[in-house]
Amino acid sequence: MSDHTAWRTRSRRTVFASGPVREVALEVVELPDGRTISDYHVVRLPDYVLVYGVMVAANDFWHEQLVKRGTTSLMLPDVITPGLTWGWGMLLAAAALLYFTAFRVRAKTRQTLPGARS
Repeated sequence: MSDHTAWRTRSRRTVFASGPVREVALEVVELPDGRTISDYHVVRLPDYVLVYGVMVAANDFWHEQLVKRGTTSLMLPDVITPGLTWGWGMLLAAAALLYFTAFRVRAKTRQTLPGARS
């Protein structure tokens, strides 16, 4: 059975930080069993990176599978660079819908036990 105790960061050195990459750091970490890893790399990226990748893949699929085969002539808007386009509006609307339906922390409902005072 694995031990789920948190790793301990002994030291951290930023190697790179520029543009959309928030930080690439080199850490020395200690594992719960006492072993030390001296070259653990950590990459911090903005939150939109995953959504960006999904949109680029969807755009590529649409163009390669539907437009080039003549199924439709409707082109999806370019999402390579963020901007005030309806493509990015759809992206933000889909992300908000996903957040509010799947990831938002739901308020715990208070349950009263039978015979307990309210």
